[in-house]
Amino acid sequence: MSSEARGRWVVLLGAVLVSCALLEPPAPGIEERACGDEIDNDGDGRVDYPADEGCDSDLDPDEDDPSLPRACSDGVDNDGDGFVDYDQNGNGVIDADDDRGCDSAADDDESNVRLPECNDLVDNDRDGAIDLDDAECSSRNDPSESE
Repeated sequence: MSSEARGRWVVLLGAVLVSCALLEPPAPGIEERACGDEIDNDGDGRVDYPADEGCDSDLDPDEDDPSLPRACSDGVDNDGDGFVDYDQNGNGVIDADDDRGCDSAADDDESNVRLPECNDLVDNDRDGAIDLDDAECSSRNDPSESE
Protein backbone atom coordinates (compact mmCIF):
# COMPACT_ATOMS: atom_id res chain seq x y z
CA MET A 1 0.00 0.00 0.00
CA SER A 2 1.39 3.39 -0.88
CA SER A 3 2.01 6.05 1.74
CA GLU A 4 -0.61 8.20 0.00
CA ALA A 5 -3.39 5.67 0.83
CA ARG A 6 -4.54 7.27 4.08
CA GLY A 7 -8.05 7.75 5.40
CA ARG A 8 -10.88 5.76 6.92
CA TRP A 9 -11.97 2.41 5.51
CA VAL A 10 -14.88 0.11 6.24
CA VAL A 11 -14.41 -3.61 5.76
CA LEU A 12 -17.22 -6.17 5.83
CA LEU A 13 -16.08 -9.55 7.17
CA GLY A 14 -18.95 -12.03 6.96
CA ALA A 15 -21.74 -10.33 8.86
CA VAL A 16 -19.38 -8.21 10.99
CA LEU A 17 -18.70 -4.61 10.04
CA VAL A 18 -15.17 -3.57 10.91
CA SER A 19 -14.07 0.05 10.74
CA CYS A 20 -10.39 0.76 10.30
CA ALA A 21 -8.47 3.99 10.22
CA LEU A 22 -4.98 4.80 9.13
CA LEU A 23 -3.87 7.56 11.41
CA GLU A 24 -1.49 10.27 10.40
CA PRO A 25 1.68 10.41 12.49
CA PRO A 26 1.89 13.46 14.78
CA ALA A 27 2.91 16.62 12.97
CA PRO A 28 6.55 17.60 13.41
CA GLY A 29 7.07 19.29 16.77
CA ILE A 30 3.95 17.72 18.31
CA GLU A 31 4.73 14.88 20.68
CA GLU A 32 2.41 11.98 21.39
CA ARG A 33 0.85 12.21 24.83
CA ALA A 34 1.36 8.85 26.53
CA CYS A 35 -0.13 10.12 29.80
CA GLY A 36 -3.52 10.85 28.25
CA ASP A 37 -4.03 7.95 25.82
CA GLU A 38 -5.77 5.48 28.23
CA ILE A 39 -2.97 2.91 27.70
CA ASP A 40 -0.45 1.59 30.24
CA ASN A 41 2.51 2.50 28.04
CA ASP A 42 5.22 1.56 30.56
CA GLY A 43 3.55 -1.67 31.78
CA ASP A 44 3.55 -0.76 35.47
CA GLY A 45 -0.17 -1.44 35.99
CA ARG A 46 -1.05 2.25 36.25
CA VAL A 47 -2.76 4.03 33.37
CA ASP A 48 -2.15 7.71 32.61
CA TYR A 49 -2.34 10.82 34.80
CA PRO A 50 -3.09 11.04 37.71
CA ALA A 51 -2.62 7.32 38.51
CA ASP A 52 0.79 6.76 36.85
CA GLU A 53 3.75 8.03 38.86
CA GLY A 54 5.61 8.82 35.64
CA CYS A 55 2.95 11.31 34.49
CA ASP A 56 3.12 14.93 35.62
CA SER A 57 -0.02 15.78 33.60
CA ASP A 58 -2.21 14.24 30.91
CA LEU A 59 -0.03 16.09 28.35
CA ASP A 60 3.17 14.32 29.46
CA PRO A 61 4.72 12.52 26.45
CA ASP A 62 5.91 9.46 28.42
CA GLU A 63 4.97 7.37 31.45
CA ASP A 64 8.55 6.54 32.41
CA ASP A 65 8.79 6.36 36.19
CA PRO A 66 11.49 8.37 37.98
CA SER A 67 14.51 6.42 39.25
CA LEU A 68 13.52 7.26 42.84
CA PRO A 69 9.84 6.94 43.78
CA ARG A 70 8.06 10.20 44.47
CA ALA A 71 6.56 10.90 47.89
CA CYS A 72 3.02 10.10 46.78
CA SER A 73 3.94 6.67 45.38
CA ASP A 74 6.79 5.42 47.58
CA GLY A 75 4.76 3.41 50.13
CA VAL A 76 5.86 5.69 52.99
CA ASP A 77 3.87 8.12 55.15
CA ASN A 78 6.23 11.03 54.39
CA ASP A 79 4.26 13.70 56.25
CA GLY A 80 3.44 11.62 59.34
CA ASP A 81 -0.35 12.06 59.12
CA GLY A 82 -1.11 8.33 59.18
CA PHE A 83 -1.97 8.13 55.46
CA VAL A 84 0.20 6.75 52.67
CA ASP A 85 0.35 7.76 49.00
CA TYR A 86 -2.13 8.49 46.22
CA ASP A 87 -4.74 5.83 45.31
CA GLN A 88 -2.87 2.94 46.95
CA ASN A 89 -5.07 0.19 45.55
CA GLY A 90 -5.14 1.64 42.02
CA ASN A 91 -8.93 1.64 41.75
CA GLY A 92 -9.04 5.22 40.45
CA VAL A 93 -10.87 6.44 43.57
CA ILE A 94 -9.33 8.33 46.49
CA ASP A 95 -10.31 6.11 49.41
CA ALA A 96 -10.33 6.93 53.13
CA ASP A 97 -6.86 5.41 53.64
CA ASP A 98 -5.21 7.38 50.78
CA ASP A 99 -3.17 10.50 51.62
CA ARG A 100 -5.26 13.64 51.00
CA GLY A 101 -2.06 15.66 50.53
CA CYS A 102 -1.34 13.87 47.23
CA ASP A 103 -2.75 15.36 44.03
CA SER A 104 -1.42 12.52 41.87
CA ALA A 105 1.01 9.57 42.00
CA ALA A 106 3.66 11.92 40.56
CA ASP A 107 3.23 14.44 43.41
CA ASP A 108 6.42 14.69 45.46
CA ASP A 109 4.83 16.31 48.51
CA GLU A 110 2.30 14.61 50.79
CA SER A 111 1.86 17.73 52.92
CA ASN A 112 -1.71 18.63 53.71
CA VAL A 113 -3.02 22.16 53.82
CA ARG A 114 -2.96 23.34 57.44
CA LEU A 115 -6.03 25.32 58.38
CA PRO A 116 -6.04 27.93 61.16
CA GLU A 117 -7.10 26.37 64.48
CA CYS A 118 -10.29 28.44 64.42
CA ASN A 119 -11.34 26.79 61.14
CA ASP A 120 -10.11 23.17 61.37
CA LEU A 121 -13.15 21.47 63.04
CA VAL A 122 -10.96 20.40 65.99
CA ASP A 123 -11.14 21.41 69.65
CA ASN A 124 -7.45 22.32 69.70
CA ASP A 125 -7.37 23.74 73.23
CA ARG A 126 -9.64 20.98 74.63
CA ASP A 127 -12.08 23.38 76.29
CA GLY A 128 -15.18 21.77 74.76
CA ALA A 129 -15.69 24.48 72.12
CA ILE A 130 -14.74 24.09 68.47
CA ASP A 131 -13.67 26.86 66.10
CA LEU A 132 -16.02 29.88 66.12
CA ASP A 133 -17.88 28.41 69.10
CA ASP A 134 -14.65 28.89 71.06
CA ALA A 135 -14.53 32.23 72.92
CA GLU A 136 -10.88 32.65 71.87
CA CYS A 137 -11.81 32.66 68.14
CA SER A 138 -12.97 35.95 66.69
CA SER A 139 -12.74 34.81 63.05
CA ARG A 140 -12.07 31.67 61.02
CA ASN A 141 -8.58 33.01 60.30
CA ASP A 142 -7.46 33.12 63.93
CA PRO A 143 -4.42 30.86 64.11
CA SER A 144 -5.06 29.63 67.68
CA GLU A 145 -8.03 28.68 69.86
CA SER A 146 -6.01 29.18 73.04
CA GLU A 147 -4.94 32.83 72.78
